[in-house]
Parts: sequence; structure tokens; C-alpha cells
Amino acid sequence: MIKQLKILTIYLIILIILTSGFFKYKLIAIISGSMEPTYYRGDAVIIEKKEVEKIRVGEILAFDLGNGIVTHRVVNITKEGEQYTI
Repeated sequence: MIKQLKILTIYLIILIILTSGFFKYKLIAIISGSMEPTYYRGDAVIIEKKEVEKIRVGEILAFDLGNGIVTHRVVNITKEGEQYTI
């Protein structure tokens, strides 16, 4: 019983860390079917905070538009001065 409680505690700590967004990684849920067959509605994915300079074509981005997190695959990147268009 003590071992199960320790495992549950560790699981809960990891879950809190991943959902807080405070650290480099965050757990999110996919809410639409637009990324199928890569991700399906209801899938839980771990996202990593990344600097824009390190983003590459083919990667999947998750970004917050203010009303929720959106995921899309990068198909093109252009840079004009200090501004990126992805």
C-alpha cells in the first residue's frame, strides 16, 4: 500500500509539473481533428517551449492565440529583419 501511494504521489507531481506551463514542457490535449492522422482528438501531447530561431519546417507547433492552444505543422518559414512568418 505504501509503495502504491509513493507511485501515485510521483505521478501527481509529474502531472502538476507538466500542466503548470512554468517549466520547459507542458501537457496539452488535442481538441480538434485537424491534425489527424498524426494526432487525434483527445490525444494528450507534451509540448516543449522553443525559441523561434530553432523552429524548423516539418515540426508541429502549439501556440496560444488567447482563446486556446492551436497546433499546426510548419510548412514554410520566412524571416524579414527580426520578424519571422511561419
